Amino acid sequence: MLSRSAELARFDELPDRAARQARGTAKGEESRGTGRSQVVDIMGAAGIGKSRLLGEVCARARRRGLTVLRGRATGV
Repeated sequence: MLSRSAELARFDELPDRAARQARGTAKGEESRGTGRSQVVDIMGAAGIGKSRLLGEVCARARRRGLTVLRGRATGV
């Protein structure tokens, strides 16, 4: 995925961060619950690639064996 490497790297780090939190070893943070869940909110103007980015994030998470739940909002 072109020009999204920084964003993808941040998302790739989330499962590792959750695991550290579960062990109580997150750098500068206290353990919050089990560390098993993460929520991601992607917002931005129409046409900037949010759906494509989210699709790649979900695919990467599934390849790591994670359960992915995906929602969608519609305009009023």
